[in-house]
Amino acid sequence: MITRSGCAVVECMEKREAPLDMAVGLDQHAAGRAMTEAMITRGHQRIGLMAARMDQRVEQRLGGWQSALEAAGLTQDYLMTTTAPSSVQLGSELLAEMLQRWPELDAIFCCNDDLAAGALFECQRRHIAVPADIALAGFNGLEMTRSTCPPLASVVTPRRDIGARAAALMLARLEGDTDATPSGHWEDLGFSLQTGGSL
Repeated sequence: MITRSGCAVVECMEKREAPLDMAVGLDQHAAGRAMTEAMITRGHQRIGLMAARMDQRVEQRLGGWQSALEAAGLTQDYLMTTTAPSSVQLGSELLAEMLQRWPELDAIFCCNDDLAAGALFECQRRHIAVPADIALAGFNGLEMTRSTCPPLASVVTPRRDIGARAAALMLARLEGDTDATPSGHWEDLGFSLQTGGSL
């Protein structure tokens, strides 16, 4: 329906191989892989993944986790997913369930920062040292990750820059600049890793 409408469209936040029109974001798969590789580099071998909501972005982050583990010859068995909305409380609940199933876990990559914060709080309730006993990482680089103790590792996504660039693309298109904004245009604004104190 959007394509047939003829409206200018800018899709945001993820890599789009075939955008409806224009897109600006980051490679979610590469970001998930990079954080998992950082955990592996720190010596972690039993790395779980905690994911909620299971939208397309989360699926791509999960794929990055899987590809990093596969490349390192590590198991992908430690996977906990739910379609429930992501929250701090859910992170706490999933951490408890993961440790009950897999007490040998030495790291967990959480697909959102709120899940990671909940997992950290649950570790603290159980007197599990982070990162000495288990490493934790989240995704998005929200402000709260720098205020926890220890500060949480996270994939930092340039959400403000993505929004500003999307607006600039839309304005340019509305002003008739189709050379700068051709259909199929995709911009990758990248990501960075915040190692915090939880790896």
